[in-house]
Amino acid sequence: FQTNRKKVIGYTGFGHTQDLESVEDVILEVLHEHPDWSLELIGTMVPSEKLSALGQRLTLIPPRRDYDSFVSLLRSRKWSIGICPLIKNRFNSTKANNKWIEYSCCNIATIASDLDPYHYGSPADCLMLCDSSQMWKDAFSKLMSSKSLVDDLVANSQKFIADSFSDKALSVQVFNLLQELVRD
Repeated sequence: FQTNRKKVIGYTGFGHTQDLESVEDVILEVLHEHPDWSLELIGTMVPSEKLSALGQRLTLIPPRRDYDSFVSLLRSRKWSIGICPLIKNRFNSTKANNKWIEYSCCNIATIASDLDPYHYGSPADCLMLCDSSQMWKDAFSKLMSSKSLVDDLVANSQKFIADSFSDKALSVQVFNLLQELVRD
């Protein structure tokens, strides 16, 4: 658990330009209100003209194809906030909450769209869920002004992930499933 985070909003993805565009106006607004914060994008997204206007406050980082390298890179960036915007469509409804897990394991607090991947797989005290531009803005404002809230979300997330997704927790889940199948 680290607390020496940078004042950075970050996003990772391969070709998720539409998802990012769904919150870019809010991002620009909060970055305008907080000139000491910046935006970093890891992946293949092509920033819009609006985001490109951030100039030196926008950092584009090429993707890492090797997963261990990606996680190492993500951890090294020391973001305070990681975002998981999703537009509501059939494809996104089948996604998992991996991005929140990755952010959490790298000590990054998460703001996500209030859609299935994050709504059903992640407790409310572990991330901030948003279903409107105002909710996104409020979530950014709360996290950007409260290091302790960032710390709490990360700590709660890491505990939930360890309790739910560790090798031991998963083996218990598989064992219980097998027991149910045998009984039926």
